[in-house]
Amino acid sequence: MTHLLETFEMSIDHQEDGLVVISMPVTDKVKQPFGYLHGGASIALGETACSLGSANLIDTTKFIPLGLEMNA
Repeated sequence: MTHLLETFEMSIDHQEDGLVVISMPVTDKVKQPFGYLHGGASIALGETACSLGSANLIDTTKFIPLGLEMNA
């Protein structure tokens, strides 16, 4: 099974409490028809960083970080 990080080739470069650094190459997989980075891919990258950051700050044996708000 492939998850979104693998599909979009995201790389978790660094994690610590309060900080997550993720990178993603801008390939044809994540471009919109005009050749620019698709907004949905940007949101997916941001949502992934937020989810990981939240998970780093809570006890994930008791809570799951779900639901966040992003504006693009």
